[in-house]
Amino acid sequence: MISGAISNPDSTTTVLAPVSSLDEPSEVPVDNAVAIECFGIAWAREGAGELFLNSFESLSIEKFELQGGSLVRTDTLGLQARGVTGGGRLIFVSDTKAYFLEFGAGNRLITWDPTRMEITGEIDLPFESPEGFDPVVGGDEVALRDDGILLMSVMWLDEDGVAIADQVGVITVDTNTDTCIDISLVERCGALWFAQSVDDGTTYLTGLPTNPCQLRVVPPNSSFDESYFVDLEALTDGRPTGEVILLNDDRAVMRVFHPEDAADSEDIFEYTFQTAYRWWVWDIEQNTAAPIPGQQVGSLSARRFRIDGQYYIQAEQRLDAEMNPESTVQRFDSDSGEIREGPTFPGQIRNVFRLR
Repeated sequence: MISGAISNPDSTTTVLAPVSSLDEPSEVPVDNAVAIECFGIAWAREGAGELFLNSFESLSIEKFELQGGSLVRTDTLGLQARGVTGGGRLIFVSDTKAYFLEFGAGNRLITWDPTRMEITGEIDLPFESPEGFDPVVGGDEVALRDDGILLMSVMWLDEDGVAIADQVGVITVDTNTDTCIDISLVERCGALWFAQSVDDGTTYLTGLPTNPCQLRVVPPNSSFDESYFVDLEALTDGRPTGEVILLNDDRAVMRVFHPEDAADSEDIFEYTFQTAYRWWVWDIEQNTAAPIPGQQVGSLSARRFRIDGQYYIQAEQRLDAEMNPESTVQRFDSDSGEIREGPTFPGQIRNVFRLR
């Protein structure tokens, strides 16, 4: 299922469109898709046959169930009474427990029951922010281990959203007790934005191209492994590096800045946030990296989706023959790191998940 957005100058429509496969090129049909006039993102537990649309406008979570091959809206949970003012990430723990993490308001998790569609409480995240900085929790990916430990990155931006504080961290929540059990802080990385767990439960955290690095948390621990630090720029001849996606124990891909495709600027953020990035393959065992051939340059980060252990991304948006934006799902071959084309959606892809 693709959760996407089709926009015009007056409104945005959230579209929930089924696809039979993500691994073959195709055009995503939207004529019979579910269309809701709102700006939002749908989330789902893999294979559960139901999805949850977080509407950024009505500040609610709408539940849809798969009935007779069709999506049917069955319930709505309002969030306004909890002081929610925007959209957020839905994190599913079980059939009866999930968390709502509001974007831009990182000092709490709201707990709710996806079955009964009721709010059940809140979890305070008791960290102190550096003066003049606001927290950014969770970034683009969080990690839930098999032992019920949830790990989320945290970094701090100034009020203008430009300057980054010297410290970054990982927040650890025990989903068995709904408590924050640890907040581990370091000053070795410029930013953290992604948390990805591998089969043994180890969680790797990477960030943005300001002092880019990779850190990790090894179970059963809840704080950073002080013996582990990867300077990502050392792999790319000093090029700024954004997100990293681990494909298996031996191979990863990462977003690498190419100065030859960028305009000069004395502002480091303006310079490194240009559309001048390409995917590189990182051979972890050999500790070497090289660009994947045949790419066009793109932006710093690509939306990433994990389904049945396989990572998919949204390729750079492009214009079709009628000058309408469209987006393509791509996946990385886990053995070679090569990019494989999948279906194309007539708008912006916001999330991809397996509904059944």
